[in-house]
Amino acid sequence: MLKVNPHPVHTLDEVLAALTPERLRQLITQMADQRPPGERAGVDVNSIVGRLIAECDIGPGPERSRAYSRLVEALKANVALIGGIKYVESKD
Repeated sequence: MLKVNPHPVHTLDEVLAALTPERLRQLITQMADQRPPGERAGVDVNSIVGRLIAECDIGPGPERSRAYSRLVEALKANVALIGGIKYVESKD
């Protein structure tokens, strides 16, 4: 049986290039809508980055760590361009 991946695999650079403010807004909205009604005020960065990394062909270890850092910086830059959504630094 042939399994087809519903999510095509991309390079990190392709994922970063496709990460526009509009795409990020859609992703955040979709992820927030999947949360229980009382917990839709925010979506944590780890969840967003996890969803984006799942689209990439990235191995474990240092490569994944670098990808995570690049994606977080891209999220911060794109969120700054989206009205009504803001990036909140964790206090952890």
